[in-house]
Amino acid sequence: SRLHQILVGEIDMPITNFSDIRADMEDHDASAGAYNCSYVAFIDTARLISRYVQRNGQSAFLALCTLVDSHGAPLSAGGRLQDAAAAANRAVKESLRRGDLYTRYGPCQFLMLLIGINRENCQIVAKRIEDKFSRNPASRGVYFRWEFESTATLIPDESAYGEDKRAAAQPEN
Repeated sequence: SRLHQILVGEIDMPITNFSDIRADMEDHDASAGAYNCSYVAFIDTARLISRYVQRNGQSAFLALCTLVDSHGAPLSAGGRLQDAAAAANRAVKESLRRGDLYTRYGPCQFLMLLIGINRENCQIVAKRIEDKFSRNPASRGVYFRWEFESTATLIPDESAYGEDKRAAAQPEN
């Protein structure tokens, strides 16, 4: 696609108009569920969303899900991991809301951005994903280990930043 060529530097950004931009932004995934993207796109989007929810007094959480065996060890490479990860990917996509975002972080990990949610509801989301995953035969002997982190910890408080900025601008005597 033209957008891919621009991203990989095959062509320079042409002078354009909104019809070209609209075409680039068109969402071709009409399916329900969360938006799956690359890790780089996830990080950029998570930074932006974190700023937005902080500014508007909302909350968002990052969820890190690791596929583990019955002893709690992360699944290692192989057919079992591949099948379990594919089943987990489907469970994540279908269990999260359309406005949520996720990416594959590693061979046995998924990173999710849960928007407009509190810490208690993160557990509800995790259970919903686990329930959907458990219906797949590839889930046998595979478990999820969850970690949650508020995006508020990622972006410094604007008022504190403003104070630090002012303090840094004060001349030393």
